[in-house]
Amino acid sequence: MTTQAETNPKAALERRRLFIYKAFLLLAILNNGFLAGYCMLVRGGGLFAHVPHWAALTIGGLAAVTVMFAIAALAWQKWGIYGMTAAGVAAAGVAAAVKLIPAAIIFAVGTAVLLLIARHQWQRLE
Repeated sequence: MTTQAETNPKAALERRRLFIYKAFLLLAILNNGFLAGYCMLVRGGGLFAHVPHWAALTIGGLAAVTVMFAIAALAWQKWGIYGMTAAGVAAAGVAAAVKLIPAAIIFAVGTAVLLLIARHQWQRLE
């Protein structure tokens, strides 16, 4: 009789999230949820008054998708990390294209921090 650890090497790894990994993903869910709601409700007004309408909606849409990817990453899915990385790079590109340099830096740094934190959990992800 074979054990699950013998048939599935990933089962041998203890699935314990690092506090910083879990905290970062929960913070990403909260922040991106707020950002998505703000961008969709304000629609280019408020803080985005000087930003083209398409850019505010694109950043809001990317934030909404990032919430889904963060939930997937909390559920031990590698594609959640891939998606969060792609959305962060895309959001940084959109922000840089419309001259929102501080926002572009925040998106880029957030993506880099995600990758640094996720590398310690990578073997545990499916």
